[in-house]
Amino acid sequence: MRQSHHNFNRLNCQLNTSHHAHVHTLQALNDHINIKSTSHHAHVHTLQALNDHINVEYTASYAYHALFSYFDRDTVGLAGHAKFFAGQSVEERGHAEEFMRYQNIRGIHS
Repeated sequence: MRQSHHNFNRLNCQLNTSHHAHVHTLQALNDHINIKSTSHHAHVHTLQALNDHINVEYTASYAYHALFSYFDRDTVGLAGHAKFFAGQSVEERGHAEEFMRYQNIRGIHS
């Protein structure tokens, strides 16, 4: 039980970090776009960072979905917890989809 509680706390910390990273990535992306004279290296670096962050969002969504699945079991039966984590999973997936939509609007093919 202690190990499970420790893993849950570590996961919660990672997911909170993911949310803050989402906000900072959007700001950095906007800052990069507003700079007209960027080098090719900076452009490639930004695209890689964007793709990496999309993966972070999907990883968070997957982790939340796994927690939803656990709490939704008939042997656990914590419907409120399951509902919360299901919502968080959808939210994180939505973040990834926003970034992908942004890539499509900007014509980014990576």
